Amino acid sequence: MEVRVYLQAVWKSIQWLVIGVVAAAGISVLLSVFVLRPVYRATATMIVNVNDPLSNTTGYTAALASERMAQTYAQLVTEPGILAETLQRAGLPLRPELFRERVTVTAPPNTAVIRVAVEDNNPTRSAELANSLVKVFGERVQAWQEEAGTARTASSPEVASLVEQQREYLANTLDAYASTYANLMGIYVELTSQMQSVRPMPAALLSEQELDELGLSLRTQMTDTLQAISTLESRLAELETSQPTAQFSPAEWRDELARLENQLYQYRSLCTELLNIKWMMSQLEPTRPPADQVAAQMGTLDGLINSVRAKIASLQEELTAHTQSAPAPDALSRQDIAAQTETLRQELAARREAYVNWLNGYISYLQLRQANIQLPAVEVDVKELDAQRKQIAQEAAVVWEQMQDLRRRLDSFDEVHYEPAGPPIILAEEALPPAKPVRPDPLLNGVVAGTAALIIGLLVVVLQEYFRLAAETPIGAEE
Repeated sequence: MEVRVYLQAVWKSIQWLVIGVVAAAGISVLLSVFVLRPVYRATATMIVNVNDPLSNTTGYTAALASERMAQTYAQLVTEPGILAETLQRAGLPLRPELFRERVTVTAPPNTAVIRVAVEDNNPTRSAELANSLVKVFGERVQAWQEEAGTARTASSPEVASLVEQQREYLANTLDAYASTYANLMGIYVELTSQMQSVRPMPAALLSEQELDELGLSLRTQMTDTLQAISTLESRLAELETSQPTAQFSPAEWRDELARLENQLYQYRSLCTELLNIKWMMSQLEPTRPPADQVAAQMGTLDGLINSVRAKIASLQEELTAHTQSAPAPDALSRQDIAAQTETLRQELAARREAYVNWLNGYISYLQLRQANIQLPAVEVDVKELDAQRKQIAQEAAVVWEQMQDLRRRLDSFDEVHYEPAGPPIILAEEALPPAKPVRPDPLLNGVVAGTAALIIGLLVVVLQEYFRLAAETPIGAEE
């Protein structure tokens, strides 16, 4: 019965409730649009790069190092010195402490990504500050690494090994392109032969000059392939008679060194964690837990810390000895000789197969010249064959240009100098001026204000009705 009375009271006041809700929502929207200053947020994304081509940290180890470094760098982005330099470059008279409140740095776990978000009343300025902060931080990290002595010279054995690896990669790539070019030219000759077998080609499709160029190209490739076969045979003969100059290869040495460094890092982290636990235990009150229990636990902890320290010292000695026993860059183990010998044999077989292909192509070319003179004309549509032939010729021309570029790079490779793998901080995505502010949100503020006004209005109506009913009920009527 009373519920119906309250509902009737609400219905009687519905007009004022609606007016109150609309007024509260409208005032909130007007304040959000015309009074409160909008705040914009721009986000720049950077990637932590620790993949040095001359370092032992590659593959999974490099990825793990990048992830750990990203978590560390995320704590350093908002250092006062970095914030002050960013403000100085932007020309803003703002204290670093206040600027720090506008900066949000996040480093998602299991990634090498750091996101830097900057809030400001100006959308363009927020993007400029975010990009400038990332740039300043990258320069500061680069300076830290240079001060730590990470820069290397082009005369180091590691750089010489890297250059040799790149040279070998270029040579293998050139061989692959040469094989592709040989196959394309074989298809070209076969298509041309098919066309000649049904009708001699007019001068516009296959002139004497084209035939001469085709023959010259085939002879050149045959000569180059024979030269490469001779070189490979000489290298194979040298390897088959060579003696090992090291017990293990540089690659095996680098793997063992990485394993020792990783194990040493884990033990050092464990020692730091144990020392932190010891310090926290020392802060416990003597009576809670009892002092004798704390002393016993501290003694056990000291023994564990000493054993970890001994393991760290042992690993450090082993790591130092292993570093001093580094093999020369040109040292070869038995495994190296076996692997290189097998590689050369495979390459020699591929070269011989390529020469056979070139020889078959040259035979087809000679048959083509003979057919171009002797075969009678036959009226057959050869447009499709001619289109395929031209397409193959275009693809062969592209491959030929790539081969020439690779040859030029190999000829001038002795002048190549080592350059670092890249900056330690890479700006993956620049911050752009945001189109909308993050706050205030007029629509959300209007909804919240209207909802609050409705709740307050309902409470007022229900209380008024409650007090009215209480005043109209006579004393003792309930009894």
